[in-house]
Amino acid sequence: HNNLTGTIPNSLISLNELISIDLSANLLIGQIPNFIINYPKLRSISMVTNCFTGSFPELTCSNSQLTTIVMDGLASSTFCPENSYLNSHKPGFVKGFTQSNIIRGSIPSCVWSLDNLTSLHLSGNGLKGQMY
Repeated sequence: HNNLTGTIPNSLISLNELISIDLSANLLIGQIPNFIINYPKLRSISMVTNCFTGSFPELTCSNSQLTTIVMDGLASSTFCPENSYLNSHKPGFVKGFTQSNIIRGSIPSCVWSLDNLTSLHLSGNGLKGQMY
């Protein structure tokens, strides 16, 4: 909720003491960098409603300390350039949305093996996969 724009900078890679990060409701773009999930002490991450593209971060499962992952609508901000038509509230919103700027790929099966994970929110994305 800070009006952040652009990509997540690599300069954040050294935040090794970070326990919680909430980058929700901004205009962040590009792929979610793997380092954002891999902070050694990170317990909670929230990145709801931004303009991300690409796939679910590959290294999610390497952080066994995670208790909360909130990544609903990673590319759902109505202010994303590719989603500007969403403001029109026309029928077919979902169909147009899923074909545009969206996170795609699989939910890594190892997510279900994160022993400390108590809350997982992934709705509003183009993710596929099985519930284990």
